[in-house]
Amino acid sequence: MINTSPVHEAGHALAALLLGLNVTEMLYSNINNASTDVAKEGVAIADLGVVALAGLAAVEIIHGAGAEAMEDQEGAECDLPKARAYATALEESPEAQDCLLHEWRDKATTLLRSPGMPEALEALGGLLVRRGRLTGDDVREVFGGRVPSVK
Repeated sequence: MINTSPVHEAGHALAALLLGLNVTEMLYSNINNASTDVAKEGVAIADLGVVALAGLAAVEIIHGAGAEAMEDQEGAECDLPKARAYATALEESPEAQDCLLHEWRDKATTLLRSPGMPEALEALGGLLVRRGRLTGDDVREVFGGRVPSVK
């Protein structure tokens, strides 16, 4: 089995940056101990939903679409319920929630497939493995200290 955790966490962080959110910290010590923290105060719930699903999208982009069903990927046991909770905060009906989840997943995939972003996912995942802990400044370091944008 491929260790997809670093790329998964990089997906969360990169999507957050692309949406203009503040990545505060990324941690990685092994396949079962990885996380990405984003400052949530004042952030739109929909953006948090996109970030929650971006780790799963990143794994499909880097390690092959369809390699594992979304719900079978590492991290899905945390990310899918988190995204569902965000959708539930916005919509009552399960059908409308499912539509939001698909919309957020598509947006995460589009962001992370933008020019230069697959390479950034790999660079950020590699940096996370080498250092074990990254601050928001470390994450921006991958982009020369600036926040990336998708036009």
